[in-house]
Amino acid sequence: MDGGHPSACVLMDRSGGLVTLPYDLTQSFCRFVARNKITKLKRYFLGQVFREDQ
Repeated sequence: MDGGHPSACVLMDRSGGLVTLPYDLTQSFCRFVARNKITKLKRYFLGQVFREDQ
């Protein structure tokens, strides 16, 4: 589980499950737009993303 990108930050939660911090704010939204056949849209993204230092 790497979030689809080698620099994604992967952590272990208290129960031992792996979680990935948001690397890119657009992936899940693009999936939503495609599934719902939205053709016209204007949107801005503001938020924190996390990337592992190399």
